Amino acid sequence: MGLAYDFTREHYDWWYNESINKNNEEIGWGGYKFPETIGYEKRIESTTLKIRKMKQLSELTGLYSLSKTLRFELKPIGKTLEHIESKGLIAQDEQRAEEYKKVKDIIDRYHKKFITMCLSDFKFEQNSLEIKMRFSNHMPTR
Repeated sequence: MGLAYDFTREHYDWWYNESINKNNEEIGWGGYKFPETIGYEKRIESTTLKIRKMKQLSELTGLYSLSKTLRFELKPIGKTLEHIESKGLIAQDEQRAEEYKKVKDIIDRYHKKFITMCLSDFKFEQNSLEIKMRFSNHMPTR
């Protein structure tokens, strides 16, 4: 029996016992009870038949859709570049971005504290909660 790799017979027997014999879905030499995909052979045969019928390589192109993402960059030139540099707009934007991170953190903490404060004394009335839950079918009637 020729093997594709240079395994010893002992290693092959061990692998067969571990992989094939212990798998209840395997029959004999690795045949499955059910095919892995329905119609797989027919799809392969159909594809190879189409390829055999093609006479030119150009018939193989354009078979599948292809989407590409284009990226563009606006680079200021001339007077625009001079204006941006003279006004220091890039440095201002970088500073604004850093300050935004700090301010956002402060505002988030403020909102969290405000929501906690507003909801700290809030309580559902037992009766109104039961009625609402019965109407929404979450609580069975007694």
